[in-house]
Amino acid sequence: ADVAMDPTNSNRVFAIDNDQVFASNNGGVVWTDVTGNLGTISAQDFRTVEYISDSDGDSVVIGTRSGVYSVPAFGTVWGRLGSALPDVLVFDLRYIKTQKTLIAGTLGRGVWTYEVNADQFMRDGFE
Repeated sequence: ADVAMDPTNSNRVFAIDNDQVFASNNGGVVWTDVTGNLGTISAQDFRTVEYISDSDGDSVVIGTRSGVYSVPAFGTVWGRLGSALPDVLVFDLRYIKTQKTLIAGTLGRGVWTYEVNADQFMRDGFE
């Protein structure tokens, strides 16, 4: 369904299908399932994946039928990103590194932004 790469290391790649997340550290030669607990906390229907490169630690976010979820890069314990974003299908995610902002395009609920701050990454923040 979608692919995201680490902008500083093209060998670090993440891919999603409808209900699984895969990671590779060698440009896709070998893939590891990093879906972890995501199947139990999200309504699946994964649509978009984005890699967030940050000096305090990289992370991966995915847009699903029930919002946005995040995990530290190559982690497997996912959590909901913020609580202000409604329970809505997220079709597209884009990270603007220079502004440290994640943009989420939804179905029928508009476009939402989230300021990525390492100290507040798992807190409410979508507007």
